[in-house]
Formats: sequence, structure tokens, C-alpha cells
Amino acid sequence: MRSYSSCFANHHPYRRKNMAFVLLSAASLLAGCELDLGPEDDGDGFGSGFRSQPESVSVTTLHLDTFIPSGLEYPRVTKVFQDQSSYEAALVDYTSDSAVTVDFDRSQVLLLDMGTRSSSGYSVSVSNVEDDDQVTVFVQYVAPGNNCTVTTALTHPWAFVQVDTTKDLMLNETFSSLDC
Repeated sequence: MRSYSSCFANHHPYRRKNMAFVLLSAASLLAGCELDLGPEDDGDGFGSGFRSQPESVSVTTLHLDTFIPSGLEYPRVTKVFQDQSSYEAALVDYTSDSAVTVDFDRSQVLLLDMGTRSSSGYSVSVSNVEDDDQVTVFVQYVAPGNNCTVTTALTHPWAFVQVDTTKDLMLNETFSSLDC
């Protein structure tokens, strides 16, 4: 029985040249690809081409409540406003508060509306916003747990939140129960 190397060498003498050509071609193609790691000044050990942690994006709650004075009822909804007039037009449906002036060249406003709920104890908030090639907004919806004392009045948790980025927003929504 022949070994692979003797079979390769004895029966196909041109294969070694072809194999060498293929390997050299692949190496030359890969040599044209560069990974610019940049200066090592960010402390992660990899240069600027890598980040050890996603960047945090500033977020500010502009308006927040658990009911709508007008009595309007909406299903759960999330909207992004990228101009002052759209934000102001939507805000009128939720509160009589004055709109905050937002620099929409640097920021956008996110409406988080949990929808009408059958009791108190519900809330909505943004727990974090991260920028790691895409901006992810971590939204936390909370419901009252079984042992919580609540009223039976209808509630409607909502928030208008300013996110200091103009990139597209991805939502990471979590729904949890409060342990009373």
C-alpha cells in the first residue's frame, strides 16, 4: 500500500507545482487585505480596530407618566421622532407639558407607550443605550407581581426619551414582574 505522499509524488508530478501555485495565489490575495489596528492607545490590547466594551450613548427622559389626561387609549407603541414638530405634535396627545427643545442634528426622541393596563404598578423606562456598530436601546417594561398591592384603575405608562445619536435605533425590550 502506498502512502499519500508517494502516490502524490509518483503519479501526479505536476500537482506539487499546482498546489504551490494555489497556495502562493491565496497568500498574495490575502496579503492585499489589511486590518488597520491603529495606535495602541485605548488600553484594550488590540489597537483601535477593536473595542472591548460598546460605547454608552447619553439618554434623557423628557416626559414620563402612568396615565394620559385626555383619556385617549392606545395599544403598545414605539415611535422615533427626528424633528421638533413631529415630537411636539405627538406630545400633545399625552400631556399638557411644554415640549423640550431638542437638537435633532445630534439627537432623536423615542416614544415608549406601554398601552392601556387594567391596574396600577406598570412602568416603562430605558435602562441603557449602547453604540456597538449599531445603537441598541434597552427598554424595560415592568408589571406588578402577584403579591403587589395595586389599584384597579386603568393606567397607561408612557415616556418620551431623548437619545443623543442620529443613528438608527434597535430596541431590546424586556418585560418583567416586580417582586413586592
